[in-house]
Order: sequence, then structure tokens, then C-alpha cells
Amino acid sequence: MRHPFFVPSGEGTERKHETQEREGAAMACRSQPDVALPHARDAARGSSAGAGRRSGPDRHAMATRETSETEIKRESTVMPVLILNAIPATRTIGRWGASTKSEITTNLVPPRRITAATVPDVANQVIAFGRHVAAECPRQSFVVFARMARGQRKPRGFDAAARAQELNCESWLHVTLEHPVPHADGPGVSSWGSKFTPFCLEGHAPVWPGEGPAYLETIAQRSLGLYGWMRAIAFRLARLTGREQDPAETCTQDALRAAYARKLHPFDMATEIVAMDRAARSVAA
Repeated sequence: MRHPFFVPSGEGTERKHETQEREGAAMACRSQPDVALPHARDAARGSSAGAGRRSGPDRHAMATRETSETEIKRESTVMPVLILNAIPATRTIGRWGASTKSEITTNLVPPRRITAATVPDVANQVIAFGRHVAAECPRQSFVVFARMARGQRKPRGFDAAARAQELNCESWLHVTLEHPVPHADGPGVSSWGSKFTPFCLEGHAPVWPGEGPAYLETIAQRSLGLYGWMRAIAFRLARLTGREQDPAETCTQDALRAAYARKLHPFDMATEIVAMDRAARSVAA
């Protein structure tokens, strides 16, 4: 029986050579650099390229989004510049429509440059400019032209607001009826007026504040048209009753404003007030 630790000389030499060959092969594998297979190398390269850059459509979408965000930021910080001009003008309403006469080359006051980001901003600044013009040129009929300065973009909804007369550009434009609203016992109404324009009876001058009772100005609440209409009522009441009478003593202020809004002739309103006053007195008696 062979001893477990006994190895013949020839056999030990062969085993020694086999061991040395295996160790040499292992060392050679460790010393050589890692070499990937072609398909694995291509896959790794594609994944790294995808992580580093995007495809053409993706890059275009990202660039478009960044450009849009930049434009939005720029529009939110840069206020559009407009120029306001006030020119003399009048309007006449006939059976077949309205006609406006204006002096385009005449500026009542120097033009004003404003900045406004929205349509309400433009409308408010037109009102402020119109008040300035009215103070400089009392009792003048005019319109305001609001135009963009060169190279400026219009605020959103600007054109639609201009067509709908929401920019207050015609607030000081005097409008005359070619055929006045008639009345059987007096002159007709040739102009109803507005907040900034006067009321007028046919054959008479427009009615302006400062010449009538102060309480009428309180009722009118700074509306020139309503003030002139109330003056016509007060005049008619004095003719019917023989004394000066405040229309608001018999009729509420809200009822008076509503009658003006529906364009009731002031002489008819005076007749109604007299009838209400008589009815109230008969009940009290």
C-alpha cells in the first residue's frame, strides 16, 4: 500500500509541470487588459451617447421651449409703449348711421407717451389723458387716438377693445342727433350727453355745470349729461308749478338716473313728477 504522502519521482515531476502551466495561464489573463466583445462595446457606447446628448427632435423641442420661456419673461418685464393724441372731432347721428368729422393734423395738447401692459391699463391712462385735455381745452369736443410706438407689440385684446370702444377714446366726443327727439310742448333733445359731454335741447346751447342749483350737481354725480337733463327738468317744473323745485323731493335719485338712462324726455319726466306730487298731496289730505 502506498503511503498517502509518498509520490514517485516521475509522477511528481509531471504534476509540478501541470501546476506551473495553470499558474502561468492565470497570471497571463490578469496581466492583459479587459477586451469587450464588439456587440457589447457598441451597446455601451450607445448608452453613454444617449446619456450625454438627445436626439434631433428632442433637442428641437427643448430649444423651442426654452425660447418660449425667454420670450414670456421678456414680455412680462418690458412694458409696451403707446402714444396718445387728442384731436378735435364731432359726431352726428342720422337716419342712415353716424358720421364723424375730425381734424387729424391738429393736436389739442402735446402727445403723451405711456406704458401699459394690459387693455385696462390703456383705458385708465386714456381717461387720465382725456381729463388733462379737457382741463386745458374746456368744453372742447375731441377724440383720443391710442397707437403703438414704432416696434412695439400691442397688448393682448387691444384691437378688439378698440372696436368695442372700451379704451375710452371717444368719451369726450360730442354726439348730436340730426333729428332731435321731439316733444309736443317744447324743444326736442338734440344731444343726450354722457359722463364727460353735455346735454343739449334743440335750439339751445349745451348745458354746463356752474349755472344751476348746487343740489343738481350732487344728484348728477359728476355726469355732465345727467346734470344737463336734470337742469331741463328743474326748468320745466318751475314753469308747471310756479316755483323752484328739487326733482329729488318727489322722485328718488335712482329713479331719475334710470329715466335718464332710458332716454326719457326731461319735460315728460317733469310732468310725471308733478303728477306724483299731486297724488301724494291728495293722499295726505
